[in-house]
Amino acid sequence: MPTFSVSIVDPDTKKLLDELQVGEVWVQGPSVAIGYWRRPEYTEEMFRAQLAGENSLLRTVRCQRTPERT
Repeated sequence: MPTFSVSIVDPDTKKLLDELQVGEVWVQGPSVAIGYWRRPEYTEEMFRAQLAGENSLLRTVRCQRTPERT
């Protein structure tokens, strides 16, 4: 089964957020889209997001609050 990673990220600092904070939903996995057809600038902005020092993720630009850690 494919492995996916979902992260809640601060869009300004590009760092993972702690629990109960609001940020963008970023997704990484084998079936995530690779970009927009003939729109390289938009693709770069939306699909090449990268956590500080990490692999690239898809930026969904949807806000979500991080869950409580148990």
